[in-house]
Amino acid sequence: MTHGLKILFLVNWAEGGSWPFLKAVAPYLAKADLLHARTFAHPPVSRVNPYSVKGSEFYLPLKALAMRRHYDLIVSWSLRMGMVYGLLNRIAGAKRGGLHVVQDFHVNPLRHDPAYRLRLQWLRLARPGIGFYWCTSSEEEVLYAQVFDIPRERLRFLPQAPPDRYLAYPILQHQDYVFAYGNIDRSFETLIRACADMKITVRILSQRYAPGGSLPKNVELIQSRMPEAELMRLAAQARLIVIPLQDYRIAAGQLSMLEAMALGKPVVVTENLATKEYAMHGETALFFTAGDTHGLRHNIQSLLESPHLAEAMGAKARMAVSTLHERRIAIFRDTVLGMAR
Repeated sequence: MTHGLKILFLVNWAEGGSWPFLKAVAPYLAKADLLHARTFAHPPVSRVNPYSVKGSEFYLPLKALAMRRHYDLIVSWSLRMGMVYGLLNRIAGAKRGGLHVVQDFHVNPLRHDPAYRLRLQWLRLARPGIGFYWCTSSEEEVLYAQVFDIPRERLRFLPQAPPDRYLAYPILQHQDYVFAYGNIDRSFETLIRACADMKITVRILSQRYAPGGSLPKNVELIQSRMPEAELMRLAAQARLIVIPLQDYRIAAGQLSMLEAMALGKPVVVTENLATKEYAMHGETALFFTAGDTHGLRHNIQSLLESPHLAEAMGAKARMAVSTLHERRIAIFRDTVLGMAR
C-alpha cells in the first residue's frame, strides 16, 4: 500500500541504485529520493573519490536544504551528516521544510578529548534542527532522552541487518583457527591474553591495531587490506569468531557480529548496549564482559571442546538474523507513517 509521504535520504557513500533498504521502503511511499556521494570512474579524476565521499557529509546537506520544501521527511543516514543538516535546518528555520530525521544516533561516553567535546557542543546546537532520532539500541532511547533533553517519543531503536550476500554465502568446512577482525572500538589485547597459551591459531585482521609488544606464537596479525570476498572466506572457515570490544557503554561491533552470525558461525562477543540486541546468550551467541579475560577464555574453550554445540549455535544464529531486514523495514515504515498522522 502506497502512502503520500515523500522522503529524501542523504547517504555518505556512492550509491548505484542497489541499496536494499531504499528498495524495500519505496513501495510504501509516494516518493523516495536519494542524495549520495559523488564519485568518478576514471583517473585522474577518480583520485578525488575518497575526499568526495568524506566531504559528502557537508555538501549533501547544503543541497538538501535547497530541496527540503518538496519532502515530508529529510533522513540523514549518518550522525555527522545529521549534525550538519540540523545546523543548517535550524538556521534556515526548521518549520519551513520537511521533518529532519537522523539515523545512527549514538555517542561515545568515554571520550572527553577537546575535539569530541566540541563535537557534542555542535550536536546540541543542531538539536533544534532535528525532529527524530534512530538509535543503535533500545537502552539508548532512554539514555539520550535524559542526556540531551530530547522528548522520549522522538527516539527509537532501529536494528541493523546483515547484508544479503553474507546470508547467501555457503557454509564452508572449518579450519583450525579462531578469527577476529575490526578496526574501531576493539580490545584485541583481551583476546590475546585469553588465548596466549591455547593450542589453536588466532588470526586477527585489523589495519589499526598496533600491539604493544611481541605477540604469542599462536597469534597472527594481518594488517593488510583485503577484498571483502577474502574476508568472508577467512570468517567462514574459522572455528569461531570473536568480537572483543572495549566497553559496555559504547555501541560498537554489532555489524561485524551480524556478519559473522549471517555466515552461520558461532560468535563470542563482548556484551554492550548494542550487541545484546541481536542474540541470546547460550543460544545464538556467547557474551562476555568487556575486559574479562577468564570469561572470554571459558567461552572460547567451551565452543572448541563442543563442536556440535558450536555448529548448532551457528545455525541458530544464521536463522535469527535472517529476519532482521524485514523487522527493520517494518519498524521504519510504522514509525514514519506514525509521524504523518
